[in-house]
Amino acid sequence: MIKKLIPAFFIFFAWSKCSFGFNNFSQYDKVYKLPTHVTDTLVPFFTGLSLQYFSGKPVDTFLSKIPVNYAEMKIGPGDQLKKAHFLYIRYSIGVSLAIYIKEFNFMKPHPPASNWNITLLRKESIDRIEIYNGVNCINGCQSINAGAY
Repeated sequence: MIKKLIPAFFIFFAWSKCSFGFNNFSQYDKVYKLPTHVTDTLVPFFTGLSLQYFSGKPVDTFLSKIPVNYAEMKIGPGDQLKKAHFLYIRYSIGVSLAIYIKEFNFMKPHPPASNWNITLLRKESIDRIEIYNGVNCINGCQSINAGAY
């Protein structure tokens, strides 16, 4: 019985190699190369956003409209290092966002920093948003260039 199964196994193995192509991994790579795909779509997505629409709206309104596959989200200080000033979001491909808050109504922006609460910050109203691709600003920096801040 085992002698009959061994040839059957080899026939199945040969058939599967021809049918499925063991050397066909390049097609797998083309379908699942997420970083290239994300790079191709993320920068145009953020470049095309109308950021003025979100001014005065809660941070959560903006966060609900952007891709959630970011690598990092944290609260950052402003000129006064011990006072919260913006929400920083970084994507793994080098795109980063800074969502600035002018007046805090829900979260206490003063120290200690360990008590800064992103959940409360998400309720705050957006003052302005800046979006960077590496070190280059790709959207939202008009007010800085105009000297408004």
